Amino acid sequence: MLILLKLNSGKMTFYRFINIGSEIIIKNEEFYLKNNVGEIEFTLTAEGIRKLALLWILIRNGSLMKNSLLFWDEPETNLNPSLIPIVVEVLLELQQMGVQIFIATHSYVLCKEFELQRSRHPVRYFSLYTEENREISLQTSDVYHTLSPNRIADQFARMYGKEIELALGLSNG
Repeated sequence: MLILLKLNSGKMTFYRFINIGSEIIIKNEEFYLKNNVGEIEFTLTAEGIRKLALLWILIRNGSLMKNSLLFWDEPETNLNPSLIPIVVEVLLELQQMGVQIFIATHSYVLCKEFELQRSRHPVRYFSLYTEENREISLQTSDVYHTLSPNRIADQFARMYGKEIELALGLSNG
């Protein structure tokens, strides 16, 4: 079964299908995923599916509406990477509707997906880091690749450099 997210932002109706192969049901104040095999207790399903289902429930029950806040720590964790663009698209649409969203991540893929889709929505990136004197500092940018310091991008660049060296035979790993 496909979940249909229908979000009305005032200007348009946004539809997104997420195939989780199940329907979300509530019995005795417990969540279950119901599919053609039966009902599966929510805690026994894959973490990535639970995240999508919980986001769907928050949208459906009206918890995520104009002037509400969503704090999400590492939404990409345990999520199939092919679903990251969909999650980003849904989050950006929620933002357009007036939901303020705060995400903490260490994922280059998630950050770049926001960067790729940001032309339609404003996004601000934050980098928290420790100075040599052990004080915590903050840098912000509206463009991911200009955020500095950026340990996520630095590590991706390091890995990419190593991959090129291996491909060119300049290193043996």
